[in-house]
This record gives sequence, structure tokens and C-alpha cells, in this order.
Amino acid sequence: MRTLLALLLLSASPLLSLGQPKETNTSKIVRLDYPDSMRSLLQNFSGKVVYLDIFASQCQPCRAEITHYPALQDFFTDNDIVCLFASVDSDKAGRDQCVELLNEAGLQGYFVTYFAPEGRTAGQFANELGALFCDTDQAGKIVRISVPRYIIFDRQGKIAECHAKRPSNGEELKKELSGYLR
Repeated sequence: MRTLLALLLLSASPLLSLGQPKETNTSKIVRLDYPDSMRSLLQNFSGKVVYLDIFASQCQPCRAEITHYPALQDFFTDNDIVCLFASVDSDKAGRDQCVELLNEAGLQGYFVTYFAPEGRTAGQFANELGALFCDTDQAGKIVRISVPRYIIFDRQGKIAECHAKRPSNGEELKKELSGYLR
């Protein structure tokens, strides 16, 4: 009798999962240590094209653009293009929310923060990244932060496009990136 019951349970177990949501989130967002410079950050991806997305957790246009990445994921993977996400959130909760947004969207890529973590001093990296998305006055004071901002780095780690197409520009972005894959 026990054997019959065990067989019934084993044969029914696949049926028990019918109607249950399957785990389909294949997100692989890797948090990187705070880099000393943009150069040291990009050395992690030597020889690869890098698509940098500078965004903030509370920026609605930024959040809307994240929803377009899943349609591009195969293109990025097939062409060995690195997706690098940089948060400009000043607080840990905001940075954590950024990673959560990326994970919820099922994205793959790398994450770094603009602001130095507690115990570290912002230096060259903050200055270099800030120059890509901050508008300053003549005295060097930040007057406007422009996010989302998208930048393409070529295989040598040089800025190839400072105002790259957005993920919502799907095919146009693929064409733009393809120009740097040669």
C-alpha cells in the first residue's frame, strides 16, 4: 500500500505544479566595487563594446526605459555587448531600489554607483562620470542633472557616442551599436 501511495504521489507531482507560476527571472545584475576611475572600471570589459545607462530610481523616464531592455537582451548577449548601469541615487535605499528594478525586469549586466559608498571618498571616477550627465555653470557648480543618459564606449574603452540612442529606440540602437562591433 505504501508503495502504491508513493507511486501515486510521484506521478502526480508534475500535475501539482500546473497553474503555478514558473520562475523565469534570469536576471544577473552584478554589483561592482566602487572604481577609482572610469578607466579602471572599463578595464573590466577590455575588448568589448559597453553600453552605459546612467539613471536614478525615482526618475520616471529612466524607469520607463528599463522596460525596453528585455527586447534587446538577446542582441546584447549575441554581440557580447556589456550593459553597465550607473545609479546617481545619493542614498543606499535608492541604489538598492535601482538594482531591484533591474532584477525585476530580468536584466543582465553590471551595476555601479556614482556616489562613493560610506567610508570611501568620491574622486576621479565621480568627476569623470559626473561630466557625462551633469551640466555645470562657469564656476563648475552643477546646475542640472540629465538622466537618463546613454553612452557607448568602443572596444578600446573610449567614448564612441556620448548621446546614444535609448532602449526604446530598439532597432535604431541596435544599428548604432553595430557600428562599433567591427
